[in-house]
Amino acid sequence: MQTRDNKASVQHFLQSLFNEDYEGLRRDIDPDFTYYDPSTGKLHGLDDVERLFTNFHRRYPDLSINIEELADAEEDQVVARYTMYGTHQTDDKQIVAEGISISRISSGRIQEMRVIWDTAGWVLQEMGRLDVAWRCWWWWCLGPPEPAEGLPEMSSDT
Repeated sequence: MQTRDNKASVQHFLQSLFNEDYEGLRRDIDPDFTYYDPSTGKLHGLDDVERLFTNFHRRYPDLSINIEELADAEEDQVVARYTMYGTHQTDDKQIVAEGISISRISSGRIQEMRVIWDTAGWVLQEMGRLDVAWRCWWWWCLGPPEPAEGLPEMSSDT
């Protein structure tokens, strides 16, 4: 299988997943497909993944993805870098998070996908706690003592 076809399979999978086209996913994944995500654990097969994303779509009806980059990791692997967007259904809070997935492909079908995405940032945005996200960035990155333009300032009472 050529890597161009592997990339197309991963791109189609992610777009179908975020568009709730679960029947379209069947052509891209192996019957024993496994999805690994630290926030949800190990999921087996299309039914588990469909359940997960159906729940996401209930909370974020406009959930969407923008695939920023697809790269070959090895002959049978594709790395995707993407940004996810959604508006929370109850309070219209818009949320954005970046993620990366590594997919292993055999005989033209995705056998497994390992996903890492900014779960903490997503939850903090949902809670409306951008000040906490800023504080974490500053703490871990030893950023400048003052926030960059457009970011909330840290205060001692938050």
